[in-house]
Amino acid sequence: QMSKDIPMAAEDLAAITAAAGTAGIAADELTTFTETAAKMGVAFDTTADQAGDWMAKWRTSFSMGQEEVTALADQINYLSNNSASTASEISTIVTAVGPLGDVAGISAALGSTMVGVGVQQDVAATGIRKLATTMVAGSSATKAQATVLQQLGLDATEMAERMQTDAEGAILTFLEAVSKLPEAEQAAALKNYFGQESVGA
Repeated sequence: QMSKDIPMAAEDLAAITAAAGTAGIAADELTTFTETAAKMGVAFDTTADQAGDWMAKWRTSFSMGQEEVTALADQINYLSNNSASTASEISTIVTAVGPLGDVAGISAALGSTMVGVGVQQDVAATGIRKLATTMVAGSSATKAQATVLQQLGLDATEMAERMQTDAEGAILTFLEAVSKLPEAEQAAALKNYFGQESVGA
């Protein structure tokens, strides 16, 4: 029935379903998973197999159900349609960032922005991972990182706690505080907080 609605052979759709079953997707979600993978393949200008692979990894990495994964795919599709980045580039970054808490959607948005201004996918993914891990450091933040936060009027422990409940808000608060520094001090603050290798991203 699905092959009548989606431009893909029933045999290929069945192969996606079989692979999803092998990957541990629950039986009651296999049909939705297969349909989403097929539609993603078309929308993302990639194969359904690749789309299915991404979705399976997102489910595991971000502890998502199929509905949440489909919403993430929709967000990525929206970002690719409204920026200079492709859905494939954004998906690769989101997958590379991996299980860093509830940051999948944020990773997609940051990745889209970075790729859109010419940052390479691997550099963007590394930068996002560094951003997330540094901001959840809390009491284990280095002296240099704590000094940067103090300069911005922020606290490492409070930042770490907020990253668990409102990662988007925490990141925006941090970046807005950096933007209020004199322009000459902004790069130094970012370097001291995230490290030299992440400043580009």
